[in-house]
Order: sequence, then structure tokens, then C-alpha cells
Amino acid sequence: MSERFEDYQVGRRSISDTEASRLPDDPGTLELSWRLVAEGDPATVETIVTRCRRHRTEQAGHVHRHRLVRDRDGTVVQEATSTALVPARGLAPDPDPAVALDFCSVGWGRLLVPALDAHPAFAEATRTFDGALGLRAGSEEVQLRVYRGRVLEAARSTPLGATFTLAASELEWTELALAARNEFMARATLGRFSVSGNAHEYLRLTKALVAIVDATRALAAPGGVA
Repeated sequence: MSERFEDYQVGRRSISDTEASRLPDDPGTLELSWRLVAEGDPATVETIVTRCRRHRTEQAGHVHRHRLVRDRDGTVVQEATSTALVPARGLAPDPDPAVALDFCSVGWGRLLVPALDAHPAFAEATRTFDGALGLRAGSEEVQLRVYRGRVLEAARSTPLGATFTLAASELEWTELALAARNEFMARATLGRFSVSGNAHEYLRLTKALVAIVDATRALAAPGGVA
């Protein structure tokens, strides 16, 4: 029997052998984008699940994957992202644990709010801030509207827009959330995240972003959704 939506989990990895003429495809694929990284003959494909989201009306869900194609020396020669519609066994539970790893969605942002309001470092870092922090994973973005150390709302957009937006791929957010420790500063230094908007405020609020990653990792941990 083919896998169902419930069988997938963000961060799940698998590695398989491949050939140039037999790169993998997924049943139910809705979107697929391949990118050539370097010259070389494909030998293995590593597949990482980067998002699982229930469909709003159907008994199914969207599963996002990131693929890294390597040659026999282990060099990445191609990479791809894909979205597939996968049948589910039943309706979503309430609360739906998949939302805790649906990075930078509005539902995910709302789950962050109580954790950030209880985080002393976040409150201290944002005590003089009045604006919105944009967080983007792939094409998904949420804005956290903050005033004097408190998150007022998590929304797709806010009246004045984001003061700045921190962006990375879904794969980057997945690896950040599931790492053994908070690696935000190390990854940011390596250029794995991009920033648009007010760069001064981004630098001033670095500790707030570290706190956001703390909350992200707590949500992603087993039992992270209350």
C-alpha cells in the first residue's frame, strides 16, 4: 500500500541510488523544480521532507520535498524541490501536530506567540521595538507584529509591512529547527539566511531572532504542541 499523509514527517531523510535517466518523481506531484548545481553524473539522491500541510477541503495533504543529487564523490550536482498531494487516512486531529513544523505559516506563527511572550530574552531585545518581524521559508511568510516586548499578532501581512524579513529555504528552516542546538548565528554568518528591509533593526534584534529559533525548536520537539 502506498504511503499516506500521516506517514510523512518533516525532517525525514532517505537516500537512494539513481541514474541520470531515472531521477525520482512522486505520485501526485503538483510542482517540481530542478536546478543544475555542477557538472557530474548523478549517483545518489537524498530526499528530505520539508513541509507537511493538510489540505483545507480534501482528505489529503501537501508534502514538500527537497532533493540533493550527488555524484560518486559526494558532490551535489543537482537539487530539486517538489510539492505533492498525498491522500490521508483521515481528517486532521485537533490540534494538528503538523502545524508546529509548517514553518513561517500563519498557524505556525500563532503557535510561537505564547512561547515568545514567556521568553525573557525576546522581551528584553524587543522592549523598545514597535514594528513587525517577517519570517519566510520558501514562499511562505508570516509577520509577527511586536510592541514593547509583546507579540500583538501573527499574520500574513501587517498594516505597515515588515520592518525586515528573515528568509531561507524550507530545507534551511527544517535543519535549523531539528538541529541538536540553536545554530542560527552560525548559519546566518555563513549566509544561509537572507535579510531584506531595515538592516540596522535586524542587527539590533539579533537576540530576538535567536529567541524565535529557541521557540521554533521547542515547537518542533516531540510533544511541542500543547
